[in-house]
Amino acid sequence: MEWSTESLMIAWRELLTHLQSAELYLQIGSIAATLLLAWPIVVQMTRRIGVFSGEPQPGAFFEARSKIYRGRGLLTPIMFVLLLGAATPISQAFFGESWLVRGAQGVALVYLVYRIASHFIGNATVNLFFKWICVPLAVLYILGWLDDV
Repeated sequence: MEWSTESLMIAWRELLTHLQSAELYLQIGSIAATLLLAWPIVVQMTRRIGVFSGEPQPGAFFEARSKIYRGRGLLTPIMFVLLLGAATPISQAFFGESWLVRGAQGVALVYLVYRIASHFIGNATVNLFFKWICVPLAVLYILGWLDDV
């Protein structure tokens, strides 16, 4: 009993020390700035790229243009993953830590996989496979518990 109380107190002190560090708040700020930067980029992409800006009309490559148009909902999670990937080495270089930015990128990657499964896959079995197999695999990879294959 004494060991568990003492270990809890040590863990509590470490948590408080970590919550008071400037690096944590700098990482939170960089994540917020990255996410706030992603939305205007996605809005500009959807406005300026013709395939994303309007519903495709029947004609040449209609099916391909329709699928690309439907995929515009994936631009935001893709931009989140890309910009957080760029923010990771910047955070490491300037703040000395990047674990929280990598974690946010991992959450964005899981969100992207989930959106792909729910957006593009019409077969219920394959959709369940993506949600119950691929999303947990992405989480394991993000946490570093899954080796590179």
